Amino acid sequence: MSILDGLLSHLGYERKAQPALPQWLTATAQADRHTIPLAITAERQQNLYANLTWIQIAVWHLSNVAATTPLEVKTLNGEDETEISNHPFETLLRRPNPLQSRFEFLKALFSFHAVTGNGYLWLNRPSENVPPAELWIIPTHKIEPVPDNKMFVSGYKYTPGLGKPMILPVWSVCHFKEYNPLSMFVGLSRLQALSEGATGDLAMQ
Repeated sequence: MSILDGLLSHLGYERKAQPALPQWLTATAQADRHTIPLAITAERQQNLYANLTWIQIAVWHLSNVAATTPLEVKTLNGEDETEISNHPFETLLRRPNPLQSRFEFLKALFSFHAVTGNGYLWLNRPSENVPPAELWIIPTHKIEPVPDNKMFVSGYKYTPGLGKPMILPVWSVCHFKEYNPLSMFVGLSRLQALSEGATGDLAMQ
């Protein structure tokens, strides 16, 4: 499932009823409550991006291609796909928030995902059953999921930098993550495997 497919699903399009969580999954959430990787890890990865040209070039090319790829929303009738013109999601994406264009928004989202293995969006809406009026990108070093033994993820802890974190409800955050063999809650950045070489390059500079 792509990032945009996941966002559509999170916004409620073709949402299916959620089955009860299996016991092993809730037990995993309980065990991992205090083992979520620290947000400082994402901050270090972002610092590598900010200071090493070769990482910037790789991410720039990836995010540019992703942000300029045409998007269509389709409905599936049997085996046939039919394009939905001016779907509300497409309309929202043209101007996701007052500060970003579609290109700026998607480029930033794919860049965060490429650099840190995670991308977080805040959906500006008053409740779970109301479509969002705006989409905002949350910096990955300021947010982390909160595992829960009943809901799997009970919310997202956001730390704005004022000393006191706040909990954002699950329905207000859309989280995209890379595969991580060590965690079911946060993605693994490709920079993790390159960190030693990248840190050496930075030291040489």
